[in-house]
Amino acid sequence: MKSVVVHAVLALVGLVSAYLTWTREEEPEANLGEVTVADCELGKLESVTIETPRYVNTVLPRGEAGGEGPDAFWISHQRKPKEEKRPEPAGDAGLSQDAGVGDGGTPSGQASAEVSAQASSHSKPPMLPEPEVFAPNEKFAKYLKDIARLRAHRSIGKLEAEREAEFGFDEVDTFFSLTCGGAEFAFEVGGRTYGTGKRYVRRKDTGEVYLLAGSLVQDLQSARYKFRQTSLHRFAFEDVETAEVRAFEKQRKLVRKKFGGAGAAQWVDEAEPDKRNELFGNWFARVEKLRVSSYLGEGKEPGSDLDSDEGVVEGAESIVEVAYQTKAGERGRLELVRVLQDKKTHYYARSEATVKWVKLYYSAAKPVAEDVALVVGAEQPDRPEEPAGSSSEQSGPHGSGPAAPGGVPPHGGPSPHGGPSPHGGPSPHGGPSPHGGPSPHGGPSPHGGGHP
Repeated sequence: MKSVVVHAVLALVGLVSAYLTWTREEEPEANLGEVTVADCELGKLESVTIETPRYVNTVLPRGEAGGEGPDAFWISHQRKPKEEKRPEPAGDAGLSQDAGVGDGGTPSGQASAEVSAQASSHSKPPMLPEPEVFAPNEKFAKYLKDIARLRAHRSIGKLEAEREAEFGFDEVDTFFSLTCGGAEFAFEVGGRTYGTGKRYVRRKDTGEVYLLAGSLVQDLQSARYKFRQTSLHRFAFEDVETAEVRAFEKQRKLVRKKFGGAGAAQWVDEAEPDKRNELFGNWFARVEKLRVSSYLGEGKEPGSDLDSDEGVVEGAESIVEVAYQTKAGERGRLELVRVLQDKKTHYYARSEATVKWVKLYYSAAKPVAEDVALVVGAEQPDRPEEPAGSSSEQSGPHGSGPAAPGGVPPHGGPSPHGGPSPHGGPSPHGGPSPHGGPSPHGGPSPHGGGHP
């Protein structure tokens, strides 16, 4: 009898042990030799900066530190000015054989001083370009977590002077830093490992060398292309349930409705829910494909980025405002305006995702502006002619312009500028904005002097 009880107890202990093992949450295991270089709570993250010979990229919190998601940060891309070459003073070849005397009988020291003074008077300090400060996309969330808890694959220790070239520290031109809760971790960026692309970094204060994942350095270097929010909304358009569209002093509320079967829901007028109209779905498909060409500066208005030397810049004219609500109750907004410069049209937008005004690719924005009158049931306005030709930002990445960072507009081929402008007449809006709430421009500028 005793043996039966003993075996029963042992079996019960085994079952409990197996259950606890099965249900236990696995803790992430550190790799062999892995070292924690910095451990920062996201709410205390003050900045992450990488500086190269050509630009400086900086991650900064919006307002005061405390947020943890991508929408709690800005990323600043600051290009460095090109250094102008200064004329050099004449060397020994310009001196006569008489000691200390130039060709014209002027003492060589005096001649050299005059040349240096002349060169100095003609040279101007290079102008620092205005940084582009943009909202990060969802890909940035993972980078935030990785950089806040900065881990190295291993610690190399301090290097002897003769080994610096071996690890790429003989000619350092890239620097990386992280500031958290008032503490700064500053590094020199060295060479790459063969095959894996991992990077050696060296702490400036201790001289300790670490081997980091290459993405921690490279992704921040490529932030303008990898992390820039180029879509006007973070939510998926298939999740949008209602949309209020206001344009040309008219307003129409559209809702999604399924017409039997397993097909996708279609956009219909809330006032006529049983009437199908493919125009609404086609228009929203174009709205979904709008992409950011560039971000305007803090507090800058549409058209402020245009060069006045290329023509008179007219005031912004409102084209359409849209207020969205998703199935989950998430709200979004979109404001689309146009600016004319010598009859050339430039389109700008602002949304809950971009916060600031952004410039759009012309080829994607033009059809949205053309059809909005039909969407709200207004008469099509007169369309003044536009001259042929456009800027690279207007043409978009499929024309002559550069590729769009983080995403491209949907329309291939060259810029459609040859045709008439889709807009004319007075501003289409009357009455209050359907969005309500304060302007998204509040708060201090995320960049200041020196490094952004």
